[in-house]
Amino acid sequence: MTRLLALSAMIVFSSPALSERRPAQLVELTYAEITDLRQDIRQVEPRGLRRHLDRRVDRIEGLLQRATDAGAFVAQGPREARRPGPQRPPPPPPPSLSFDEALQMVRSAQFDADRLDALRMAVPVGAFTTDEARILADQLTFDGGKADALILLYPAVVDKHRFPMALDTLTFRSNRERVMQTLGLG
Repeated sequence: MTRLLALSAMIVFSSPALSERRPAQLVELTYAEITDLRQDIRQVEPRGLRRHLDRRVDRIEGLLQRATDAGAFVAQGPREARRPGPQRPPPPPPPSLSFDEALQMVRSAQFDADRLDALRMAVPVGAFTTDEARILADQLTFDGGKADALILLYPAVVDKHRFPMALDTLTFRSNRERVMQTLGLG
């Protein structure tokens, strides 16, 4: 699903009609597409999949908002961005995701790649303890996937001083070392 959305975005934004538009127009068109997508999602069954897709669209919308907030040039064009002016209000905080909701999302995925995608969506909106991160990582089948999950989850862990304890879920020392090295913990 994620790959399909990315491919759709590449096709839409690479079309000649859009390449001639100003960045602000592209942002407006993207928000309109998000609104249309939300309408389509309302027709999806089962409800669990609908909630999952809603969260993914929320994440995409949040990333778009962050991208536009990060550079005034996107909304105003490069010349107007250099002029001082009133600052935009900060974006609203992202919706929070409980551990139980994250666990349900991960468990509902059939393959490790899909479970990792679910974790990628959970990290920006979740806050997890080391023990919860370990449980989420344990949902993956293979040791390498568990290591990837721990790397993904680290930014959302609230008790980082305990994080090395989560490495006990990994069978192979090489994966434990990879996690520690990637996160700069060892």
